Amino acid sequence: MDNRRDVQKIDVICQHNKDGSMVPIKIRVTDEDGERQSFQIRGYRDLTYYIDRDSSEKHARNEIWQFECRILVFSSEKTVSITYNAKENIWYLAG
Repeated sequence: MDNRRDVQKIDVICQHNKDGSMVPIKIRVTDEDGERQSFQIRGYRDLTYYIDRDSSEKHARNEIWQFECRILVFSSEKTVSITYNAKENIWYLAG
């Protein structure tokens, strides 16, 4: 995944729920000047394709979680896509 164009590894703070779902709370990215910038997630949409192993738990297909998130950048709301790869244990931001 890391070799795709406009994809950047990022830091993410998220909440793990007892039903197996995740809620992204905050992201930290490195800007073009090499400075690390943090952004609070103001809203999100879970785009993960789930499979039900049983009715009480959620499991992501192929261990990939995908979210569309709204963040505030210089007083302007922006929508970004973030992906978590559980096999690699890495979060990505798609530019």
